[in-house]
Amino acid sequence: MALTKVRAGGYDFDTGLGTRLDSVDMTSTTTITGIPSTAKMLIVGVSNLSPNDNNANYGLQLGTSGGLTTSGYQSNQWYVYDSSSDGQNANTSSISMGGWAAASSHEVICTCYNVTGNIWQYIMSAQVDGAFAGGMSVVGGVTLGGTLDRIGWTISAGAFDSGTMSVTYY
Repeated sequence: MALTKVRAGGYDFDTGLGTRLDSVDMTSTTTITGIPSTAKMLIVGVSNLSPNDNNANYGLQLGTSGGLTTSGYQSNQWYVYDSSSDGQNANTSSISMGGWAAASSHEVICTCYNVTGNIWQYIMSAQVDGAFAGGMSVVGGVTLGGTLDRIGWTISAGAFDSGTMSVTYY
């Protein structure tokens, strides 16, 4: 018997599987808006992300029409660098990468999934080049105060001196 359906309802391949919003240069803007209320999953990619301050901690935040959400994240991060150093941290203000010093750069991928209503779960992984070569990962979740329509990065000191970010939603 020939397979005639992938699943009840199937997929509409004429419209594509995801929609990618325009990428942004993170030296001039750290927020992407325009994510529609129908989005149930986001994939955020960042290339060559680098802070210009050795004391900077930074992370991704999800947001609503009221702005980026700055609290309520249940993030747990772990990292390995120099093939011998490792650790873990918890954070409630963002999907936090911690601080890696100005001599480091990152290739980042983050998947955010809408469980139900305004509840989002996420997993982020990053490769780290430079002074602290290694890798890190973050998992967790956050409940937003409304419908997600934006994402943005926060940085505690200085700014980003390089980085390009894009988001695809499904």
